[in-house]
Amino acid sequence: MKKPSFFNKISDKDVYNITNAIKADKYWKISENDRRYYYAVILSRGRTPSFKGRFVKVTGFKAVEADDRVAWFCRKYRVGIVDAREKKLICVLTWTAFKKLMHEGDRILKLVLDSKLPPYINEKIAEKLIS
Repeated sequence: MKKPSFFNKISDKDVYNITNAIKADKYWKISENDRRYYYAVILSRGRTPSFKGRFVKVTGFKAVEADDRVAWFCRKYRVGIVDAREKKLICVLTWTAFKKLMHEGDRILKLVLDSKLPPYINEKIAEKLIS
């Protein structure tokens, strides 16, 4: 089986973690205190039109809706912040940014609630959000 080129850019441990998260259909709470917002691995590009934007497949929630500006950044193996109540994708993160922000749950939750998250977060943006 052909290996995705994305896997050449990250460590073998990260490849193992991503593939097992997809196999187990995993998702993670952003904060221990909140059961509405979750991290989920994105499984498709946001190409299928919906009423409010585009449909995106993610682990744990099957298909969620994303605004066009968020769907633009959707790629397989990226991580998304999902609103479980509205089945909506709020933000897209790279795997390295996800690893950095995973331990900053309450800070990220505050940004989500204040609607201050950008549609795409990479490693540089994650550093700025933490500091």
